[in-house]
Amino acid sequence: MIPSFSDTRGSVAIYSALILIPIMLTVGLGVEFRQVSNLKQNLQTALDSSVMAAVVSSSGEDALAQGREVFKGNTRTVSMLNPVVSLTRIDANTVEGTAAASSPPILSQLLGLNGFRVSVVSRASTTTNASIPPCVILAGDNVRNGLVFNGGARFASPDCGIHGHSIANPVGVFNSGIRIDAAEICLQGTHIVNNAGRIDNLALGCTPEPDVLAGTIAPPSSTSCDPGLPRNINGGSIRLRPGVYCGGLNFNGNVRAEFDPGLYVIRNGNWNVNGGEWTGDGVTFYFDDTSKIQFNSGVQSDLTPPTSGTYENVLFFERPGLPRTNFVFNDTRGFELTGLIQLPSRDVTVNGNGNVRQRDALLVFNSLTFNNARWELRNELLAGSGTTTQGVAAIVR
Repeated sequence: MIPSFSDTRGSVAIYSALILIPIMLTVGLGVEFRQVSNLKQNLQTALDSSVMAAVVSSSGEDALAQGREVFKGNTRTVSMLNPVVSLTRIDANTVEGTAAASSPPILSQLLGLNGFRVSVVSRASTTTNASIPPCVILAGDNVRNGLVFNGGARFASPDCGIHGHSIANPVGVFNSGIRIDAAEICLQGTHIVNNAGRIDNLALGCTPEPDVLAGTIAPPSSTSCDPGLPRNINGGSIRLRPGVYCGGLNFNGNVRAEFDPGLYVIRNGNWNVNGGEWTGDGVTFYFDDTSKIQFNSGVQSDLTPPTSGTYENVLFFERPGLPRTNFVFNDTRGFELTGLIQLPSRDVTVNGNGNVRQRDALLVFNSLTFNNARWELRNELLAGSGTTTQGVAAIVR
């Protein structure tokens, strides 16, 4: 008997259904495995913060209770999975912890599994070390995400560190695809978001160096606007002289700008630098208000500060007490700087292919974010200024 068209169609439907079953199972298990991975990362970050909070507190059960509260606060988004934590004080300087939770089953139950049990471990210790001198001081004391490294960021400061004063939650974010070679990252806060894995020389809950430049750089005696200064520079070359530049200044068309030695005061308007080259020996830039310099489109720069006088070693500084504003480096090339930068009100972002090399550097910002950028710092200028820091805590798992 020859099957009818309807009989054939029914057979195809059955075969299609049978083929879809393993496909749906594979997709469902893939989703479940991603949930397990996310849960493990969440637990690890929460547990790291938990043992750090406990180890920097006083010894005893009160410290462990504080650590458990930190864990609870950092696992609110997965509280329905009933995560559990156990903390143990190994000695006066070490706390060890474990945490676990079960991911909800999606399709794994079809294989006889009731979800997946996820567990993590962590250990934190405190030490007493001579503080490594900082290249970067982040002065903001209550700034969420005060230090951020996003994918592609490359940061090198092998003889100096990053010191952050913020105690906000989280104080820092470290995303995947980054490379950090810092002698020390000392953050006063104890909560971070870590998607990057192990971060060498990271210390949470430690005591950062203060802004050693605060109140030490004398502002200029007068900031009256100088008449006759340019407002737009379109291509070609220009030689700029010290003075008070008001109302903003635009560098367009790959300008080659040469700066004579002296003090450049910027007020009532931003400097926008769209490509080109900057050179200058013995120069200092002072921001009298929230005005800023924004470097765009592949700027090449070689700037050095004075080697003597009122502004010895000072490249950038600002009037004290300014409100928070942004300061952005976009897509720079061959950016060579030397000297001290004191901009404690600025939230600095380095974007794109920003490539900065700073020598004899101490940089003071409010916060710092790297987006796919490269920055190399050296601090030979302050190499002997380190002090002793007590109770530095670090994850040692």
